[in-house]
Amino acid sequence: MSKKRMYKTNTLYEAKMKTLTKEQKFMHNLFWTYNYKYTPEQLDIIYEFLHKKSIYSISNEYSFACWLKDIMHYQLKVTTPSIPMIINIELNNFKRKFTFTPQRKELFKILQDFISRFTALEKIDYHILIGGSFTDILTSDPKDIDLIFIIPNFEYFNYVGIFNERALYSDSKNRSVFNKLDIKFLPNNYSFNHFKAYSHLTSIGNNAKFRKGDSYTTNSFKKRLVVKLNML
Repeated sequence: MSKKRMYKTNTLYEAKMKTLTKEQKFMHNLFWTYNYKYTPEQLDIIYEFLHKKSIYSISNEYSFACWLKDIMHYQLKVTTPSIPMIINIELNNFKRKFTFTPQRKELFKILQDFISRFTALEKIDYHILIGGSFTDILTSDPKDIDLIFIIPNFEYFNYVGIFNERALYSDSKNRSVFNKLDIKFLPNNYSFNHFKAYSHLTSIGNNAKFRKGDSYTTNSFKKRLVVKLNML
């Protein structure tokens, strides 16, 4: 990956960050940066911040509370999502199983095109995890495909400071693909001790009752299938 293909800083995101408390900014940093450094004392501060809240109004707050409870073993009264099991599937089988409507066929075509261009552009080994509404066969017409690219540690950490998951290409005509593909990246030795990995995997492996933009005191989750796509 080269710097010239990195997406420009999102000014709307920067403006939003200015409105957050220091605790909320800390949670956002752990969400966006896999190897963001934190101390037990910092987690204690966030625990106290979340423990006192009666309503979660920022999407990362509830997810962070779940991470603190499930992985870091803090005592918080939240219903947590499931850690998804990952099923291996070949590309042709994936196509047969999940492209049973015109909308799904169109999304799959976009995915195939993206994979082809990514493979040609980035000479690295990788695999893809897919979940969300696309692997939920009860959803006939999903709006997009949720996927996580698992890439080599060196490639990930070499660019973690400048890489923006919103785009891979600098020309605007290719950005429209991200309206249909919700793409995240993780290193191949990812650990749930990092909030970013926990958040990404539980997001594609569960269907939350309340979504981003909602305010709620607790949540509930329905498990969703997560597949590892074998493209050979």
